[in-house]
Amino acid sequence: MTVIGFRRVELISGVATGLLALLGPSSLNVTTFMFSTFPATEKIFALLSLVVTHIVPALLVAVGSYIHAVRQNASGFVIVLLGGSVVMNWESLLSSAGSSTR
Repeated sequence: MTVIGFRRVELISGVATGLLALLGPSSLNVTTFMFSTFPATEKIFALLSLVVTHIVPALLVAVGSYIHAVRQNASGFVIVLLGGSVVMNWESLLSSAGSSTR
């Protein structure tokens, strides 16, 4: 695979990551939660937690992959690492917290 092919894969993967963050299953769960009978403060905290834990890091990956693949700037790779590490660390924290309570 050539360098151009790797850049295309990186760009497509980054765009897919951003779209999944905005339109993925966690967004649908919050939409269902918003139309429930929970108090407004719980709805706001649920939305904020979704934004902080899933949407912002995934958008960092999408923007970073664009900067790295299209503009060929190394700072995009750092942004991808930052967003990816936040997502991976958050998921590992959640899975370890869930297994310790059982």
